[in-house]
Amino acid sequence: MVHPYLRQREGSEPVTYPSEAVHGVLERTLGVPIFQEQVMQLAVVTAGFAPGEAGQLRRSMAA
Repeated sequence: MVHPYLRQREGSEPVTYPSEAVHGVLERTLGVPIFQEQVMQLAVVTAGFAPGEAGQLRRSMAA
């Protein structure tokens, strides 16, 4: 996911967001989920996960 971020940062690719609901979560990284914390926030915002469920998702991804 780093390459799309770098292309967007340099301006060679437009910054887009899948929906307005995730704009706040992905704004810092130009619409690209890079950090595990962003994945957790996306799970809460888009899938209605509870914070504990989002934490379990993060742990599962790391394993």
